[in-house]
Amino acid sequence: PWHVAVYDETMVTLDTTTPGPYRGYDRNRLFGGIGRRLNSTFTTEFGYIWENSTLRGPLQRNEHIASAVLNVSWPRLR
Repeated sequence: PWHVAVYDETMVTLDTTTPGPYRGYDRNRLFGGIGRRLNSTFTTEFGYIWENSTLRGPLQRNEHIASAVLNVSWPRLR
């Protein structure tokens, strides 16, 4: 019933917008955590997200996020 979850997502902006990000690298999110299936309907996941993002111009920002998620899987209707 326990599982390990890891993912990495990189976001790239295709064009420059005003006021918005410049074209190119926008942000990267790296997640690591553990999860547990509670029953056939509910699964929980707890972890840590590190996000590196660029602001307008050469500024970069690092965010540290504690994450808690409850996933609900509704039964299929037949």
